[in-house]
Amino acid sequence: MSIPKKILNKIDYYLKDEVGTVFKDHGGKKRIALIYPNVYSIGMSNLGFQTIYSILNSRDDVVCERAFLPDKYDLEELKRTGLPVITYESKCSISNFDIIALSISFENDYPNIIKILSLSNIPVYSVNRNDSFPLLIAGGVCCFSNPAPFEDIFDVIFIGESEETINLFLDLYTKRFQKDDIKREIVSIEGIYIPSFYKTDTIVPKSIYPQAPVFIKKTYFKNFNQIIINPTIKTKNSEFGHLCLLEVMRGCHWRCRFCLVSSIYNPVRIREKDIMNQEIDKAQSKVGLIAPSLSDVPYINELISKDNVNFSITSLRSNQKSNSLISLLKDKKSLSIAPEAGSEKLRRVINKKINEDDILSTASTAFQKGIEILRLYFMIGLPQERLEDIESIISLTKKILSLSKSSRIVLTLTPFVPKPFTAFQWHKFEDIKVLKEKINFIKKNLNLLSKITINNESVRHSFIQAVFARGDRKVLKNIIDLSQTGDMNKIIRDKSLSDKITTCWQYDEPLPWDFIDIGISKAQLWKEYQSAINDFQSY
Repeated sequence: MSIPKKILNKIDYYLKDEVGTVFKDHGGKKRIALIYPNVYSIGMSNLGFQTIYSILNSRDDVVCERAFLPDKYDLEELKRTGLPVITYESKCSISNFDIIALSISFENDYPNIIKILSLSNIPVYSVNRNDSFPLLIAGGVCCFSNPAPFEDIFDVIFIGESEETINLFLDLYTKRFQKDDIKREIVSIEGIYIPSFYKTDTIVPKSIYPQAPVFIKKTYFKNFNQIIINPTIKTKNSEFGHLCLLEVMRGCHWRCRFCLVSSIYNPVRIREKDIMNQEIDKAQSKVGLIAPSLSDVPYINELISKDNVNFSITSLRSNQKSNSLISLLKDKKSLSIAPEAGSEKLRRVINKKINEDDILSTASTAFQKGIEILRLYFMIGLPQERLEDIESIISLTKKILSLSKSSRIVLTLTPFVPKPFTAFQWHKFEDIKVLKEKINFIKKNLNLLSKITINNESVRHSFIQAVFARGDRKVLKNIIDLSQTGDMNKIIRDKSLSDKITTCWQYDEPLPWDFIDIGISKAQLWKEYQSAINDFQSY
């Protein structure tokens, strides 16, 4: 195997700028190729991917190496030469490893999984792979929201947070075993889903193996305070540069009806203050704090006040707690808040639990603090949305802009995509033409204002995401086709798919993810959905 020098040089360039890369001898170890199905800069920005890399390499019996989707040039070169995807650390083909582990966080990355496997001459469908091929496993948020679109690819899928489950799996995994033996050995581990042990001709998987559970319970990371995993590798070539990411909170109690995080990452866990202080002291650099709602961390103001540390924070919730937090920020020139909807009515529908006064107060505090760029995030196509709600985005943005003479606003409009295990999992995805009209209407009314920049997520990409997010096993053929042709319009023109996702679903319809137990009943979610439709806010 002779990988083109240009590709090897690019990998060496990235490795040269890394601190903390783990190199191990392969002899006598369980060899795992950990793959992120997107390019290097995006994969290395993913805290979950970095966490699993660290956990795996902390074991003496494991060598874990990374691989990514090659960039556009390298993809074409590998196709032309028939050469495989290789790992960064040893530059070995991923097909030479015992286990290939995919970290899957975004629906639009699904076609990239196919590209990576196909380049490496690994059959896509698990039924077509014998024991000479690596065991394919998958984890990440998409695995425990709805694995149906890609489950026929994998031998093992982790349902839930896998920081602890991965070690239970590896304790039982033995290279001497054949794949079927391995599956039988691990099926009793909570949170392990083995698709081949389930009937495939139904929407909801049905167990056909005595030890395979009818419902698979989502696992969660119980030792959130005891085990602290930070990015093992620091590099300037990630999306966040040399920023040291620290997770301070997991889960969210606000329960916005559109949000997957508040459903699947429960229970809410907050790291202890002393532990966070120790981690920040060790970082000794610019620190990025990761939390769904940073203002809900009880000690956050004290943390932000630490000397000699430059903090970067995620989007803030508009409330008084956030206002006091903003006042403590040092050398911060931009800030993000997410009103999500322009009108009070629509914020009640989505259960956002903030009002216009909250939003204006947070924006005003930010401008007074010297914030030069305020980023606002709104969704388009939400349930119960009317023209007046779109007009409210325009009027609210203008009100915020009037609070400062010098600051700029960057407005981002994102089509609403219904997600599994949310109150809106039964709702439709808005018609593409209607979404475009709403976005153009907002742009037409705001583009003339000199201090506003308007961005929008691709409506076509959002459509694809909507198809994949709630798709069943049959969607895999569309994923494979998209990976080969790149033709999104073929999926968009597919009337059966379009009709399915642009129509509201009924409560009694079976859902592909009904076999997963996340701790919230379908009946509870339906009750929330009906409350939304009837314009109620829950508390």
